[in-house]
Amino acid sequence: MEDYGAMIRNVFELGSIRDAELLFEAIVKNAFPTNDFRRLELIRFVKNEQYMEGRSWNHVFQMKASTIGDNPVWDVTCRRVTMGTAPEKRAFLDFRSLNFLQYV
Repeated sequence: MEDYGAMIRNVFELGSIRDAELLFEAIVKNAFPTNDFRRLELIRFVKNEQYMEGRSWNHVFQMKASTIGDNPVWDVTCRRVTMGTAPEKRAFLDFRSLNFLQYV
């Protein structure tokens, strides 16, 4: 189990762009491990809200800090934007370890 706590602090407290890009990729890969998204790219992150947006060739992603019960989680949404339509995908990950918790 990896702890991404230091990377999360670097992104949302210090504003590290490189760590934000790495965190974005890790969140997408952990939320949707069976998908192969091409050319992942972070578009923006908001420090105060712990929110990120990004895209791949065919998808857009939104991730925001949330809670389930008393547990902090990442609420990750994926939506296809080109080459047809598909239902929106949504997953919850543990906030620090980025371990998959559940699909919504």
